[in-house]
Amino acid sequence: MLQVYFDSNMLFDVLGRRDGLFQRVNAGVAKGLVEVVVSDTNLLELFGGGDRPSFEREVERLLLLRPRWAHVAILTQRELSTEDAALTSGTTVPPLLIVEPWGDFLSHVATSDHEAVLPHDALIPTPEAFAALFATDTLKERMSFWRAELRAVRHRVAEEMAFVRTRRNFYWKTVAYTLRRNFKSTSDLVDLLWGDADRAPAFRIDFELTMNDLDRHPPKWTTNNFIDHVHARLLPYVHIFVTRDGPFLEKLRWFDKAVRSASGLVPYGTKICDDWSTVEAQLR
Repeated sequence: MLQVYFDSNMLFDVLGRRDGLFQRVNAGVAKGLVEVVVSDTNLLELFGGGDRPSFEREVERLLLLRPRWAHVAILTQRELSTEDAALTSGTTVPPLLIVEPWGDFLSHVATSDHEAVLPHDALIPTPEAFAALFATDTLKERMSFWRAELRAVRHRVAEEMAFVRTRRNFYWKTVAYTLRRNFKSTSDLVDLLWGDADRAPAFRIDFELTMNDLDRHPPKWTTNNFIDHVHARLLPYVHIFVTRDGPFLEKLRWFDKAVRSASGLVPYGTKICDDWSTVEAQLR
């Protein structure tokens, strides 16, 4: 069974914006050919912008697809922590399970504020649970927060690049900061990860795409860039990634050439499908 991830625009098409598409995707699910993976970022973009007349129908259709849930917000942290623990203990890195049942997913994404308003039976995914979790204006509030954060980070990175002159050293500093460790204690870990882009791969693609945006004059980093990079974290973990976002695909081609192909690794572009018909062709 192939795991398929849709960027949010494509998932919105599936749930109702394009006639007949939901039925075709659902047929693939019903036949056991595909498993749809849905992330917290998908849900925030789809359902966090306030109530719409089609909200309940879209949620019901999403649940009919029997998706598996992926919490991508913490994925890069989980990768680094897993690699670090294995290196410290001298053991093999265990497979990282990135999809989980709704109950586990809910416990990760529901903040204390949400918990106060979630229905008592929220462990069963329903339109009511979604409405409570992604309340009106949630997306607007979070995007306002992230715009301010991104502006601060953009200027801070530009200043840091004046002192940390190589990308590898900036990677090292980012790893140490993420793990809340000092520079020296992460030296062996960074040697291991930098030499193999298949280790902590979500962290690597997020880092490289971000640096490619910021290490220029003037730095280029918008909220859309940030969200694209979060979606990209799932590329190493799914079989098919459905998108037709031109700017994102251009960045991915750069990453494949500069990092993956340069290291003899299979490019992530081989996972990209620009439409469901392309996926169906692979399933035949």
